[in-house]
Amino acid sequence: MRFLTDLTLRRAIGGIVVIATVFTLASAALMLLVEHKTYQNFGEACWWSVQTVSTVGYGDNPPVTPAGRFLATIVMLFGVALVPAITSLVVAVFINQQFGRFRGPHD
Repeated sequence: MRFLTDLTLRRAIGGIVVIATVFTLASAALMLLVEHKTYQNFGEACWWSVQTVSTVGYGDNPPVTPAGRFLATIVMLFGVALVPAITSLVVAVFINQQFGRFRGPHD
């Protein structure tokens, strides 16, 4: 419950940015290990990961191995879930702020 009462828009966005960045870099590192022939350096793997997490997915360098495709599926699902997570947290912050305005000191 304290998480919701201490939640601010800045903290919510900061947390989302940290989680998305860590997930993006970790998935790039994993993809580099799984598909070293397709993504020959970390920069290429990061480009793939950013495209996939952001759901842009240009399709210019898709994974070709079953393990790479499985990892890509996980990254795509995370990317799709990221948008509603952001929306939910922002709405939770605004609702929390509205209820805080209407509460008295003894509520």
